Amino acid sequence: MDHPDLNTNFLNALREEAENCIKRGDKEEAQALYKSLIRLSFPVVEAEVKENPEIIVAIMAEACQEGPAGEAAKVLLTHLHKKGLVK
Repeated sequence: MDHPDLNTNFLNALREEAENCIKRGDKEEAQALYKSLIRLSFPVVEAEVKENPEIIVAIMAEACQEGPAGEAAKVLLTHLHKKGLVK
């Protein structure tokens, strides 16, 4: 999902560093990085879901996966549900 308001290189760097923190056992730092990643990306994802609701199916599929990507997708689905974008 490429979007002009989203610097995907920066977001990927945040994600990679958060994953490295988890590998080092620094869970607090990883959590802070993930929160920053979410804060920066949620508004863009919300707009994309409003324009193309089928994206939710892909997010749901990702949420079924093990690991950080699956966990992030679950957090995203919870957020979208709170915003009324997922029923």
